[in-house]
Amino acid sequence: MDWQDLEQRMAALRMPEETPSPALLQDLERKLTAGLVPVTPLRPAGEIAAVWGVIFALVVWAGVAKLRPMALPILGTGTAILLLGVLVMGAIALMLSMARQMAPGSRYRIPPAVLPAAVLGGVAVLFAAVYPAQAAAGWPPGRKCLEVGLAVGLVTGGLFWLVLRRGAFLHPRLAGATAGLAAGLAGTTVLTIHCPIVEAPHVILWHLGAAALCALLGMAILPKRFRDS
Repeated sequence: MDWQDLEQRMAALRMPEETPSPALLQDLERKLTAGLVPVTPLRPAGEIAAVWGVIFALVVWAGVAKLRPMALPILGTGTAILLLGVLVMGAIALMLSMARQMAPGSRYRIPPAVLPAAVLGGVAVLFAAVYPAQAAAGWPPGRKCLEVGLAVGLVTGGLFWLVLRRGAFLHPRLAGATAGLAAGLAGTTVLTIHCPIVEAPHVILWHLGAAALCALLGMAILPKRFRDS
């Protein structure tokens, strides 16, 4: 077999080069883009967290205005500043984590899977250290505090959802727990300012317990909301 014969055989094996027609390209483009809609880029995490911070502050202010700050004179200025400062710092950390979870691939200073437990445990330790370890006040006042804390947390969580629904979460249950705890801390903050029962078992069980229940509710509800939306 000479070189010319080999070239002829290779040429026969080559596929003919055909340029797709404009109609075919337009039809392909239409099929690929069907159902696609433009999206608005997410704002920076700090700006999103700032919106939640304003919501948190307004709900707490409204709750305290309605219920009256009866606990502040009992706690004293220094103790009140310490307690409220830690609660607000914990809520800010959770809100920043929420904002970063909205955009996959974000970086975290504290792993988002660790943060809710760390905040909840840190606040519990602080309450145990600051409040006197007296006997719990009992079921009736505890139930009232739990109802107030849950009500404030649910209102805050509902307002948080208006922003949360714009995110793309890789782990909706974790995001739900984070959002629920951040919202629940609004209820704990209101109770810290309002409730005159300053006993460690009471505030840990009922005030902080309301925030923990909000975290569990967020873990259960938020994933379903994303499936339905």
